[in-house]
Amino acid sequence: MSGKSLTATAAELGEVRADDGTRIGYRRTGRGPAVVLVHGAMMTSQLFEGLAAALAADFTVYSPDRRGRGLSGPTGPGYGIGTEIADLAVLLRETGAHNVFGLSSGALISLNAALELPEIRKLALYEPPLAVPRTARCRSGGHGTNVRSRRGGWVRRSSV
Repeated sequence: MSGKSLTATAAELGEVRADDGTRIGYRRTGRGPAVVLVHGAMMTSQLFEGLAAALAADFTVYSPDRRGRGLSGPTGPGYGIGTEIADLAVLLRETGAHNVFGLSSGALISLNAALELPEIRKLALYEPPLAVPRTARCRSGGHGTNVRSRRGGWVRRSSV
């Protein structure tokens, strides 16, 4: 990444409306293929300013605030992972994004969304709060775990 600045760039603010009308606010910066950054529970989209700046030369980066945080509306009744997945689906549809990065609980939301939403083509997860038993064996016999997707096919999760 030589020659690229890692300082935060001015982000444009935007919003989409969830299926129930709740505002989902986001920060957008950069140009290129779109990537959505999904933050963890005790965070807001501002956490990703440095990462967004690093990606901005090659990607259009969307950093939404999850419900109950920052630029977005309240969680509301019936809030849960299904709501989070539906909110992510609206953002993907409105922005045309197919790449998703999730951090911490945002990684769990992103992983579950990838199992349900065919529009997610590339997925990166960082520190998902998962517990995998030491006795778990891979279907392939190598390192990692293969998980059956609801859409068919296998998703490989490496064990590190």
